[in-house]
Amino acid sequence: MKRNIFAVLLLLVLPLSAGQFKYNFAWDWSVPHDAKFFDALKQLGFNVYVGMETGAGLERIYSEAGKRGIEIYRLMEFKANDYPDCDQVISDSDIKKVMIKGKKGKAYNDQVGGEPVEKEDVFKSDMMCFSREEALKMAKEKVAGLASDKRAAGVCFDWFGYRNYLACYCDICLEKEAALAKAHPELSPEQAQAKFSEDSLVNFMNAVIAEGRRVNPAVKFTCHVYPYFRPNPLYGNKLNMEYPEQTVSWFFLPHWDLAKVREYTRVIVKDAKKYFKDGAGIPFLGIYADENKKSAARVAEEFKILREEGAEGVSVASFGEILKDPEMVKVFENNLK
Repeated sequence: MKRNIFAVLLLLVLPLSAGQFKYNFAWDWSVPHDAKFFDALKQLGFNVYVGMETGAGLERIYSEAGKRGIEIYRLMEFKANDYPDCDQVISDSDIKKVMIKGKKGKAYNDQVGGEPVEKEDVFKSDMMCFSREEALKMAKEKVAGLASDKRAAGVCFDWFGYRNYLACYCDICLEKEAALAKAHPELSPEQAQAKFSEDSLVNFMNAVIAEGRRVNPAVKFTCHVYPYFRPNPLYGNKLNMEYPEQTVSWFFLPHWDLAKVREYTRVIVKDAKKYFKDGAGIPFLGIYADENKKSAARVAEEFKILREEGAEGVSVASFGEILKDPEMVKVFENNLK
């Protein structure tokens, strides 16, 4: 009996994170991606780097990452300027909001595509329309090129969503949305719009993923679900990929309440395999070292939540910001090593 009690006590004092975090993604746009950078990635326990480089820079990160057993995922974005003549259309009132926002500059509560503080916020960046066949054709060509690079473990998506966090109002989208509403009279206009927007986004992304796998069946996919989608912020488990990364703690002030961090983490982990059996829900943490800086103690609390909710991995941006704080470095070493 005493031996059993001792065993229970031993389990309680063992680090909960031991072996728990298997898929640890690092994004970075703040420091040089040289040998020291990849040494730091390895030291802190990251095993995947989302590579934005091309040309000589890409060759360098393959070399440095390969020496340390770190996987590279090639980045693919869906900004409108990469898809000519496929811009989303927003309402006149939304255009006015963007103009007012531009005059204010970077306001304190501008979440830059993250979950907005102000409900009327509009993302200032142009986004592509997910109903346009020409956009899908271009996206398939882009993913085919990235997936054919067999030195990479996979492809990572970013910047896919709606400027107003809700819908596109181009003629194609409005016509298709009206058809969906007619086919589903049980839905309110708001519900029909939300369903059409989400279906369009998810179906587009899954078609791109399928094309990547057609070119290279071994390729894997991850993403950052961004920008925010108001009707269903945590729709990422509907993407047919291995590692959908969904935000549980955003970069900017005001930092999210820890209860919200827990709520989002719980859903992401619990529902990871709801639609696709191979999916692993990956919580995404945004970290800056500027006026929006989180303390090391705060990030330690976030990791505690991730552990308790059973997360199998984590994704962090921007990695270089961690290195500016020795206490923050320790938090990552203690949780990911």
